[in-house]
Amino acid sequence: MKFLEAVAPLSLKTMGLLDKPSAPLLGVNGKLDDQAPVDDIYLLLEHGNPKSAKIPIPRHHMGRTPGQPADEIATMIVTWLKEQLAR
Repeated sequence: MKFLEAVAPLSLKTMGLLDKPSAPLLGVNGKLDDQAPVDDIYLLLEHGNPKSAKIPIPRHHMGRTPGQPADEIATMIVTWLKEQLAR
């Protein structure tokens, strides 16, 4: 409990940064991520612009899942980045 109280001021939402203008931002998370809850991506999308998200289902941390090609997520991110740079 003390930990949560101590880190609360470090929240991007608490600091008011989520609603400020930003460069295009891509959030990547697997719906089954046990390290960073997918709810954090939804929170990000609810505040400010421009933001995009890729939430592979059912995947784990950063959209990765054992047995899937290791470069699959990197390829998805690079494709998104190329689209942003082409604008």
